[in-house]
Amino acid sequence: MNQTKPEVNTITVNDLRISFIQFMPALALLQSRQPPNIPCQFLLGAVPFQEEFAKAKADGGLLRSPWRDGYGKLFWARYLPNETRRKEDIWQAQVPFEYDLAQHIKSLSLANGNVVDVRTYLYPWGLGVIVDVGFEGPMPLFDAVDRAYEIRNEAKLQWQFDTMSGNAPLNGLIHAIFERLRAAVYGANVVAEELLERFSVVTVTDATGVSSTDPIVQDSPIHRALEAMAGWNPLWKKMALDPLAKNPISIRQSPLGHIIHGKSLGRVVWFPEDFPSGGAKRSTLSCFHQNLSVASLHVTSLCRIARDAALQWREKKSFASFSVTYRECARLAAGILGRLHGRKKDDDTSEKPETYRSGSVRTQIQLYKNDINTARLQLVKPPTELDA
Repeated sequence: MNQTKPEVNTITVNDLRISFIQFMPALALLQSRQPPNIPCQFLLGAVPFQEEFAKAKADGGLLRSPWRDGYGKLFWARYLPNETRRKEDIWQAQVPFEYDLAQHIKSLSLANGNVVDVRTYLYPWGLGVIVDVGFEGPMPLFDAVDRAYEIRNEAKLQWQFDTMSGNAPLNGLIHAIFERLRAAVYGANVVAEELLERFSVVTVTDATGVSSTDPIVQDSPIHRALEAMAGWNPLWKKMALDPLAKNPISIRQSPLGHIIHGKSLGRVVWFPEDFPSGGAKRSTLSCFHQNLSVASLHVTSLCRIARDAALQWREKKSFASFSVTYRECARLAAGILGRLHGRKKDDDTSEKPETYRSGSVRTQIQLYKNDINTARLQLVKPPTELDA
């Protein structure tokens, strides 16, 4: 099959998944030496955090370990292997709590009945949310892109929170989720900090009419679809496309037709050899999508505190006015980002540290390399920069 000029209507999307990822910082709360009393006070100290996590692992109540139901299983298994999941290791790895928001969400779906899933995470310095949406075809490739764009920008999602219900676009839904989550975690008197820009991961989990052995070429319909769902430009059907090789995201050795296409705030996974219609396991790409979504949120969170620490250092040349917990979290985050970025050896063992590795994660970290290096040079012992 020649993928240089395939007709758009010969490529049919059967299944597609989107994760919308957003983070709300609470840095001022963590920085304070005398933080106000909040419902989840344990987030602001290493020892209470560890003790609460030990209970969360055991009882599975409102607070849960993030790997409890297998979402992002491979990410967590490689990031923090099972044998190193003591409460002390949890803190050292800055693993978040997963918070069960199901107590508030009675139902959530697209107007056509497709289910929307929400996952919420608690870090010492903020809150993370992943909203998962999927839809099924069959539909032509560009129709699937239109549908994905509609979900992100225009579609009304039907929701019922507690005793209230209604319709809202994605943006309104995410703000409503953060409003309830912030009240539950921080209470009513903590001033909300500005949400970070939304990150997205799109995975075409099944399609037909496409070959995994032929490379994707510049300006082809596949290239246009990938660019559209990575950057969400409303003029995607007519816009000039960036070169495919402008911001390459490295992947392990794969067929020529495989690619993770990336922009600064988006990823699109296109792995035709793993499509179920071609005989692959149905769960392969769904699992990959979950792992990449969790990794993207975790790196977003770690980068935020590392960047804040760099800003504070440039302004004050000291962290003395900040809480011990803030300094510890910033130090740990800066160290973790080095390992996730691909550090060649551990400073303690001189061996390559065991963690989750991904070209997408490395590219995400590279965007903030200067800030992360500032934090590493001031906080990590011995002081080191990211590997090139």
